Amino acid sequence: MHDMKSNARLNFVLETGGTYNPKTGKREAPTRQEKFVPCHLSTMGVERTKQLYGESSRVITIARLLRPYNTPYTSVEVNGEKYKVRRVSSYNKAVLFLERMADGKN
Repeated sequence: MHDMKSNARLNFVLETGGTYNPKTGKREAPTRQEKFVPCHLSTMGVERTKQLYGESSRVITIARLLRPYNTPYTSVEVNGEKYKVRRVSSYNKAVLFLERMADGKN
């Protein structure tokens, strides 16, 4: 595999629980597991964004990992901001196409 320069860390978050417990009559706090993975981030060009998503106003961030991340996760964060995984490259499963979520914060 080629040597990739990492310029960021992608945080894969798995949140579980946070449901109502009928025994205690209270809502339990969710558990949060985090895994930081080095990656290279770049932004998709306007023309390519328009070609793939039908509009050019979206900002799509491309995260290139050293290897595919196969552990379950519920969200992805970069510098504390939440991103939605729009798609994973079918050719190279270590390339994720991300879009910043509207609220952006935890």
